[in-house]
Amino acid sequence: PPEYTLELDITGQGSVLVNGTPYTEAVSYVEGTLVSLQAIPSDGWLFEGWSGDINTDQNPLEIVMNNDKTITADFSEIPPTLYTLTIQVYGSGAVMVNGVEYSSPMSIEEGTLLHLEAVAAEGWKFIDWKGAISGTTSPVQLIMDENKLLTATFEPLPPPQYWLEISINGEGSVMLNGQPYQEPVLLTEGDQVSLQATADEDWF
Repeated sequence: PPEYTLELDITGQGSVLVNGTPYTEAVSYVEGTLVSLQAIPSDGWLFEGWSGDINTDQNPLEIVMNNDKTITADFSEIPPTLYTLTIQVYGSGAVMVNGVEYSSPMSIEEGTLLHLEAVAAEGWKFIDWKGAISGTTSPVQLIMDENKLLTATFEPLPPPQYWLEISINGEGSVMLNGQPYQEPVLLTEGDQVSLQATADEDWF
């Protein structure tokens, strides 16, 4: 009886078993032989189907060798799982994600390790993280193993304070905001004060 040749090609990453044996090179069969093909995708890949002289996604597949056949096993890479990172910022500041300022929810591949840093605006300070991260440490690391929601809170810095000390030469007194000055006073930056100097009798 005549013999026919079976030749297999592979696109993507995977292998094919022919009658249970890994395919390595073209094989010849007697006419009428029933041949079993099984496509086995590699890790991270998916079997899409057969193409060429046969077009089907059946797997395993049985074919009858009644002519020469060239068949391709088509594999496609499984897309990575994506998770969403959402960050809410309270106060004046920003969050840097791997060195890039966060602005809107981000789709990130599963397993990605992120470096997060809270950067306070001028005159503000970072307070803490809440949600997927908790604590006051910055920068921190976060691994994307699910959808993540976190908040970064900033608060304004208190204004600086200064001491007002008044020295009196001669005889007289000083009124500070309508009260006799007696000792140094701690004032907040930007405060306005009223000073009035009054000389004693026979002094000016």
